[in-house]
Amino acid sequence: MKKTTRWMALLLSCFLLLGMLSGCKQPVTVESGAAEQDYPVEVCGVQVSQQPEKVAVLSESLADVVLALGYETRVIAVTEECTQTAYATLERVNVNDPATIQNVSPDLVLADASMEDGTKTALQDAGLKVAYVSAPTDRSSYEKMYAEVASLFEGASTGYNNGVAVAGDVCQTLDDIERIIPDNNGVLVTAAIVFDLEGNAVTGDMFYDSVMTSAGLSNVFSGQTGGTYDPAMLKTLNPSFVFCPESVADTLMSDSNYAGMTAVKQKHVVKVRDDELQRMGRTVVSLAASLAGAAYPELLEEQSTDPTTSIGQETSSQTGSETEYATLQAGDENNTMDDVYKMQARLHELGFLTVEYDGYFGSVTEEAVIAFQEKNGLEGTGVADNKTLQLLYSDAAKGAND
Repeated sequence: MKKTTRWMALLLSCFLLLGMLSGCKQPVTVESGAAEQDYPVEVCGVQVSQQPEKVAVLSESLADVVLALGYETRVIAVTEECTQTAYATLERVNVNDPATIQNVSPDLVLADASMEDGTKTALQDAGLKVAYVSAPTDRSSYEKMYAEVASLFEGASTGYNNGVAVAGDVCQTLDDIERIIPDNNGVLVTAAIVFDLEGNAVTGDMFYDSVMTSAGLSNVFSGQTGGTYDPAMLKTLNPSFVFCPESVADTLMSDSNYAGMTAVKQKHVVKVRDDELQRMGRTVVSLAASLAGAAYPELLEEQSTDPTTSIGQETSSQTGSETEYATLQAGDENNTMDDVYKMQARLHELGFLTVEYDGYFGSVTEEAVIAFQEKNGLEGTGVADNKTLQLLYSDAAKGAND
């Protein structure tokens, strides 16, 4: 009888253990698409059991992606190079000093997969949960990056779908820009994006190569890989346009060694903001618009002397000599005509928008619109309707300091 009782107890224990195990969800990955469950999820070698509420971001590029996805409210700390307005008041951490990251007690840390091994080891030794996200090389991997980051923030089902949708929206906007590029008999303008003159540039295995294509440019370094080139090749390949940071542009235009280059002779060395060459959020759209506008000046609206005119500013209808503008509001972003970016540029010119802008109508832009409206005797709604935009683009517009 005692043996029977023991066996029954053992059998019951086994059933209870199996029941407990069956009730525990196994982590899913996002390699093959959206899963049926959100958490636990395994992404970039890190297992996350529930939605993180405190995230530290150690990458300017990934910080931009988080903004595009709309998860910035859960970011508690960033590195110094993350100068986006949304992060202005956050704690600053140092990738080379894991203690600064430990001090903010993050649930999760986002970092570039290209981070040096020694730094990765230090972060691991500090006991931090770090997801290392790879930089995209093309549109497919761009979507994958968004899906991975979103899955970490919101799960393998909800997050994944949001990531794919946002990446698709960015790529669709790039396609819209590409559609308005002049045909030029099928010949693209040759160009290079160089980070410096020591051999670092956009090569064919980088997502920025796709951005160049969307802007109607043929990358002379598309056959190179790894983001490097032989410095001598720049003169040999002789691109019609060179896009680069300000310091590089000044050197190109003043150094006699480059005097014979087409881009230098024609003054087609174009300065590009450093952040536009580092970020992978909606900033890639403003970069494509800047590249296209420089290479194809005919895209710029010629009938306006407004210095803030941007690519293809379109009018929906005309009433006498006035342009009727489509209403812009929070949540809008650059369409094919670059409307939001144009509005932001004008607000910046008048002193109402004092931070970097990228064509996305966020809360900071909304506050700038309200400030402009109130300064100019309009109701401060934050919605840029036709009446607001008519006044904004007119000579009668009052600046922030008027």
